[in-house]
Amino acid sequence: MGLQPSHSSSSSSWHWEYDVFLNFRGPDTRYGFTGYLYKALCDKGIHAFMDFDDIHRGNEISASLMKAIEASRIAILVFSKNYAESSYCLNELVKIMECSQRHGQFVLPVFYGVDPSVVRHQKGIYEEALAKTGRTFEHAMDRVQRWRTAMADAANLSGLHFKGNEYEHEFIGKIVRVVSRNIRNIASPVVGIHENGGTEAESLLQDNQRNTSKVKAETEANVENFMEVDVFEKSVCVQLESLKRKKRELEGEICAINDQITEFQRKTVAKRKKAFDSGKNAKLKSIVT
Repeated sequence: MGLQPSHSSSSSSWHWEYDVFLNFRGPDTRYGFTGYLYKALCDKGIHAFMDFDDIHRGNEISASLMKAIEASRIAILVFSKNYAESSYCLNELVKIMECSQRHGQFVLPVFYGVDPSVVRHQKGIYEEALAKTGRTFEHAMDRVQRWRTAMADAANLSGLHFKGNEYEHEFIGKIVRVVSRNIRNIASPVVGIHENGGTEAESLLQDNQRNTSKVKAETEANVENFMEVDVFEKSVCVQLESLKRKKRELEGEICAINDQITEFQRKTVAKRKKAFDSGKNAKLKSIVT
C-alpha cells in the first residue's frame, strides 16, 4: 500500500504504510541497539522501516527514504553519541519533525547514552560534532539552523533515556510496549449466545467470569504499561503547545503586517492631502495676482 496524501493534515486522513521509522546513526547502533530494537518490533508484528544501507553517497536523503518517513505513523529517534556527526541523520530528523507537524506523526526520542539536555541545547559532544558537520555547509547556514531547531524540538518531547543502568533488552521492551500500545486497536468483546443450552443465569454468570478475568488481565497490563503510555500523552501535549506557539507567532506577524499597511495608507492619504492643499493654494494665489 503506497502513501496517499490527503488535503487534511490530520493523522486520521493520512494513509500509513509503516508503523515505525527508525532514525539512527549507523556506525553507532546499527549492529547493536537499533538492530535489536528493529528485530523486537518485527517479532511483535510491527511493520518497521530500517535503512540497511551502510554507505550513503552525498548528503541528501534519497526519494525512497523521504517516502518511507512520510509513510510512517511513528518515528523513533535514536540519539547516540555521534548522531550529530551525520548530516544524513540530521536531514532525516528535519523531515520527521516536519511530518510530525503536518500529518500528526508520533515522534519518540530515545536518548541512548546521551543526556536529553545535550541534544536540546547542542552542547558538549553535540556542539563539537555539529560544528564539525556545519563546516561542510558554511554556504548553507540556514540548513544548519534547521538541524539545531529540529534537535531542540525533538529533545523537548517526552522520550526514553537509556543510562546504562538496566539491561538493554528490558529497555527495548519498554519501547516496544509504548509503540504497541499506540498502534493496536483493542476490540470490545462480543457476548454471544450460550451454546450448551444452560439457563440464562448460568450464561450471564459465565460471561461475568470471562469479563472479570479479562478486566483483571487488562488492569495488570495497564499498570505495567502506565509509564510508557504516559510518555506519549506528554508528547501529545508538548506537540500541541508547540503548534499553539507557532500559531501565536504567525498571528503576531499578521498583526504587524496589518499595522504597517495601515500606517502606509495613513501616510499616503496625508501626502495626497498635502499635495492637494498645495495645488489649491497655488491656484488661489494665481487668481489673486
